[in-house]
Amino acid sequence: MQNLNTLTGYECKMASCHDGIQNQDEDGIDCGGSTCKVCVDRALPAEVCDNSVSCGELRINTHAEQGANNPLASHKQSFCEGANLAVRFNHIKPDTQKVDVVVHYHGYSTFRNENALKFNLDASGLNLNKRKNRRPTVAILALGKFVGAECTSSSVGCNKLRYEFPALQTLAGVQNLIDYALKKLADQLHKQKFSVNRLIFTAHGHGGDTVTQLLESEKDNAVNTINEVHMFSATYKPVAPLLSWATKKINNDKAALTGSRSGSSSSSSSSSSMMPDDKLAYMENKGGAFRNFYAVGSAAEEEGRAVTKKLREIKGLTHAWYRSYGARIDQWPRGLRHEDYARFYNPRMLADASTSPSVAEDFNRI
Repeated sequence: MQNLNTLTGYECKMASCHDGIQNQDEDGIDCGGSTCKVCVDRALPAEVCDNSVSCGELRINTHAEQGANNPLASHKQSFCEGANLAVRFNHIKPDTQKVDVVVHYHGYSTFRNENALKFNLDASGLNLNKRKNRRPTVAILALGKFVGAECTSSSVGCNKLRYEFPALQTLAGVQNLIDYALKKLADQLHKQKFSVNRLIFTAHGHGGDTVTQLLESEKDNAVNTINEVHMFSATYKPVAPLLSWATKKINNDKAALTGSRSGSSSSSSSSSSMMPDDKLAYMENKGGAFRNFYAVGSAAEEEGRAVTKKLREIKGLTHAWYRSYGARIDQWPRGLRHEDYARFYNPRMLADASTSPSVAEDFNRI
């Protein structure tokens, strides 16, 4: 967008960050782009935001940054202008220093412009209002790089609406984006800095391909760094890396809960000296979680069933936090579309990763 003059009353003024009009390269009215302050939306719906504390959403155009300052430089495309990064935050208090961070890998989008960010936000389920114990949380959604036009219908796995995440294929790339987002948020809230408490990955559709690839390449680093992974109709790739990560997390949790050296030992829950409340506190603050939801009859079903089978073999203390579900899309009166999976399930997982969601109940409520 060009820097156009604005006619106000009878005088012509140069466009600015204080003229009450969305012009220049602004992402909103007098905000965003290369010149103005970051856009902040504090009027989020009640199911997303608790306005009794610092809560809201930043929408940022990282491509206005120069060189290495842009954590998403490899996602830049000529047809996409405007904000390409959303940072939602909730339950941030004046003394908050550590925050849980959710990084969401979105699925396909029917848009190839600035509306793509809004579409994927709506489908993400990044609603932080119901976080258990009102945990301070920051959710990050970066618009991926559109690659659908690069494939042909005869290509394996071709999806004309597909996005990939070259900047977020490694933990170093993810950390770079997190550092950038938390710095922008700290500046906006006039705080010195934030650090990461728990790191949560959520993925929808083919966004799960990048998560699976990252877990495979990072191996033990991913086990030690990522606390939770939640997949929503996202098991298109072989799930061995997901199951390897989950198995190691389960073994670590069992070892901590039973006091044994190996989570694969024969120790039962009765051998643990931890009281039930202590076990719950451990899982919520130090433990892991992996929840998978797939559509029966979809391309994600085969690998989704493999996840379900494996997790059902693992019983014991951590079962509630490591589960997989398959659901038929014609099971509910209003139908469950592919783009609904993260939107309906993710808020439940972000509220409590050990919950047993009732989809029919959610459809009747929403």
